[in-house]
Amino acid sequence: MKRISLFLCALALFITGLSSCLGEGKNEASANAVGVYRLVGGIASNPFSPVFKSSIGDVYSQSMNSFEDGKCYWVYYTINYDDPLNTAAMVSENGYYSVTINQYQELDSYYSKPYLTDTTALLADELPLISGYEQDNCAYADGYFFMAHTIKIPEESQIDWDMSYNAGSISSTQAAADGSRYYDLFLRAKMKSATTRTEQEIGFLNAYELKNFLYSAANAEKNALGSGYMENSSTFKIRINYVSEIDAETGEMTWSSGTQDLIIASFLNVYSY
Repeated sequence: MKRISLFLCALALFITGLSSCLGEGKNEASANAVGVYRLVGGIASNPFSPVFKSSIGDVYSQSMNSFEDGKCYWVYYTINYDDPLNTAAMVSENGYYSVTINQYQELDSYYSKPYLTDTTALLADELPLISGYEQDNCAYADGYFFMAHTIKIPEESQIDWDMSYNAGSISSTQAAADGSRYYDLFLRAKMKSATTRTEQEIGFLNAYELKNFLYSAANAEKNALGSGYMENSSTFKIRINYVSEIDAETGEMTWSSGTQDLIIASFLNVYSY
């Protein structure tokens, strides 16, 4: 379980991408990104090249050789567009931009369950979340959706995270009051092991394998829109539901949610396994 308090302030760049150029006269920029490291992930011309499939594109650095295949990471890197490795010809051949890694951290990843964890029953050792989802602190890369969560727990405690959805009802979502359709995910947190240290609000950044869910939701929304579907602009809404309060006496749960609009076309060109 990886806490994110050391770089929480940087997460907003996941969506916005590259920062402004650094240094006078330098054709370079820095960016935060999350993604998945693949030992086999290059393009057709170089299929066996390692690559970091990130939220703002495919990148690689030799310092990533210590990364593990299939693991999720947060990185802060600098890209020099004047580097000979970043010419159009080299990028086309390699399938990625070459970068310098300034900081990185491995992230915990979880498989999502295509069946709902019982939303009517309190789980053993369940914990409420201060924030289960933040729109500015999310990103998608290579089948994984990266989300920031905040929870009040004793320092160094260990949390189990549970993400589930009802695969059988993805194609028949419920219309909201404003006419929008939401595709629901349910996030739960349980105490795995607690310490006796001081309670603090602690942020975590987790990666959830949601490729199938996002493909199915995007396809369902496209079908629902019918002739109104526009490839470059039509969106679908995911709703992340989480327990925000637990009554200490009755165990009654209060559910809250956060929503995110995603471009339909971005998730229709990936293979659903």
